[in-house]
Amino acid sequence: MVSNSGANGTSAVHHGSVTHAAAEVKDTAMEQAHRVGAEARAQVRTVVSEVRDKLGEQARTQSDTLVTFLREAVGNLDEMRGDRQDTPAATVVARVADSGRQFADYLDRHGPEGVLQEVEDFARRRPGAFLASALAAGFVIGRLGKGIAGAESHGAESTAGSPPDGDTVVSPDPAAGPQTLLDEFTRLQQHRVVRP
Repeated sequence: MVSNSGANGTSAVHHGSVTHAAAEVKDTAMEQAHRVGAEARAQVRTVVSEVRDKLGEQARTQSDTLVTFLREAVGNLDEMRGDRQDTPAATVVARVADSGRQFADYLDRHGPEGVLQEVEDFARRRPGAFLASALAAGFVIGRLGKGIAGAESHGAESTAGSPPDGDTVVSPDPAAGPQTLLDEFTRLQQHRVVRP
């Protein structure tokens, strides 16, 4: 009779080495999965960082452009006001110029990140006032957009030929400069009828 203990021993050794090999494959696969996951997370962080840097750079460029534009506009407002300090229109122009100058300085010092942080802080502290301000700003921007669109369409109509009612179109003298608008505003303010 042939003994089965030799066959059982070989089978047990073979089964043990298969189990050991399977455990090694499993460990290697888990190790590779962790490496791939870590590499993917690192690449995602790199891409997010690059996108954030690019957006920040673009925001700073836009901010610098806005600061330059605001300072030029403030300079134009100061020129428009000239030496007429005592009229109501000059007072309004001076206040707008001062506000524009302050905002340009703040934006130049703090950048777009600082402005965004201030807006977020204000929204957290006073959500109702923030929503009301956003609504008002949206309304004003919408009205300005309609006014600009209307002026552009009216300008296109008046340059296409003579006015529909037969009146002559008087265009301001380009040599008169930016004071024309302020002069007209001052004239209208002086002739305005005050009702009790």
